[in-house]
Amino acid sequence: MTSRAGGPRIVFWRHGQTSWNLESRFQGSTD
Repeated sequence: MTSRAGGPRIVFWRHGQTSWNLESRFQGSTD
């Protein structure tokens, strides 16, 4: 990955259901 602006490039993307989603990991949810 390269950045045209000369700085670090941070990309956020959404994805489908994963095993991590099913286990409620890294979603900010609490019991």
